[in-house]
Order: sequence, then structure tokens, then C-alpha cells
Amino acid sequence: MALNDYETSKDRGQPVELYKFIYGTGPSSFYAFTDGDTPVIHGGITYEPTPTLRDAIKSSGSFESMSLSIEVPLSSLIAELFRVAAPIRVVSVIIRQGHIPNASDPAGYATGENFPVAWAGRVLEANRGDVSCTLSCEAGAAGMSQPGLRQNYQLTCSVALYGSRCGASKVAAKTATTVSAINGNRVTLPVGWLGARTAFDYIGGLLEWDTPDGRELRTILRVETLRTLVLTGATRGLVVGGAVDVFLGCAHTVAACEGLHNNIVNYRGQPFIPTDNPVGKNNHS
Repeated sequence: MALNDYETSKDRGQPVELYKFIYGTGPSSFYAFTDGDTPVIHGGITYEPTPTLRDAIKSSGSFESMSLSIEVPLSSLIAELFRVAAPIRVVSVIIRQGHIPNASDPAGYATGENFPVAWAGRVLEANRGDVSCTLSCEAGAAGMSQPGLRQNYQLTCSVALYGSRCGASKVAAKTATTVSAINGNRVTLPVGWLGARTAFDYIGGLLEWDTPDGRELRTILRVETLRTLVLTGATRGLVVGGAVDVFLGCAHTVAACEGLHNNIVNYRGQPFIPTDNPVGKNNHS
């Protein structure tokens, strides 16, 4: 392989690493960096020089050792992606290791893979400092170590709205409209967009729109003055006049499930849990 030729050479090796952060489904929905001093072209992708540091890659056979921290400048595009809130999609990261080729290298060095994958996983969170941003990552297999609970015993419904276990129809809950104004995480819609609905019906709902990176969505925290939606996060890729879809929310109660979504057959709460304490002299309601 070409990589081994460089690794065993006495004077040909110029080691660099390539970092590719994938976000979205578009053909250009990624950020490509290299810790070298010059751009590196690999697989038709240009990796731009960016000061990058990371932890040592460990392989001990346990999930706990599959974490990795990557430090990038605060001004980098991947740090900007996490500036206000975490993105809605999984941000994958692929690290490749190799050497910068020279024109005078032997012809045999060009055969084989020069930049094999050294580590692959996803970004969990970002810690923004004064001049840098630390990305906490985990390997792909690490997610299998903690599957979590699938069902809670509680009064209200515990499943995610419009998820596969919820079963509520997004098509029936959708209102198509356009954007009149944008101010940070506040989006103003045209007069009368609510129709016969009330603003309360959309709390906890979704606002979705299309971008070159794919479909974006934000949860609706509240509705101000019947026209302005306050969202969880920045309106990435949304412009004034752009088309958006607004979806009804849900209070995860029996009344909301039946009244807003006609989905009571899929309600996964336990509304008949006794609220009186049967133990002791003084019961509490």
C-alpha cells in the first residue's frame, strides 16, 4: 500500500490528517479540514488547512474508550454549526491519516490507499471557549452500550410526537405558509395563518423548511401575538418569503391526543394511575 511505503520511507513521509464532518444529505453538506499547512485533495474533496488537535485514538475493546475530543478554531465552520444550538441531524466525523505526496515520489507510491480511515464516529456536543471549540465525539459502536428505557410508567404520553411509536399523522397536522420576518429564533408568519386553530395548539409543534443540506426543523416553544413563533435554535437556511410547514403540537395528554390528532388509540400514557397515596394516615391528592 502507498501508506506503508511512506511510513517506512526515511525521507518521503509528510504525515497529515484529514477531518471530514458530514451534516445533512446534500452533495456539499460537509466540512473538510486538514491539520497540514497546505490544502489536500482526496477523493475529489479539498481539505482546507485548519489548526486541529485531538486526543489519542485508543482501542481497548471497550465502549468507554471509544470517545474522542477534537479541538478546532472558534471561527471554523463546524464550530459555527454548534454556535446557538445542537443541529437536528447527526454530525458524522471521519478521520483519515496519510502523507502529502511529492512529484518526485516513486510511481509505486501512487498505488493503493494513501489516506485510510483511522477513526469514524459522530459529534455528541460542542464546548465553545474563547478562541477554540472542543467537539466531544464517540465511535459509531459506542451508541449500543446504553440503549435506554423504551417505555415509562407515567400519566402523560412518553413518546415523541410524530415518531414511529406515536402514530399521529403529520399530513393532517400540517399548515403550509410563508415567512414574513425573521429575528433570531423568532419567525413571523402572515396574518391569518392560524385559521380556526389557537396559538396554544402549536406549542410543542414543529416548524420545517427545505435547505440545500436537507430538511430542517425546529420545535415551537411558544407563539407570540398569534403570528410570531419562538423556536428552539437558530433558523439555519431560512429566508424571508420562504415556504415553511407548521405542525400542531401536543401536550401529551389524553385530551390533546384525541382532540388535536384523533390518535387516542396510540396513546402510551397511563392516565388512570391513582393519585391518592394509600399508605399512611394522611393521603395526599
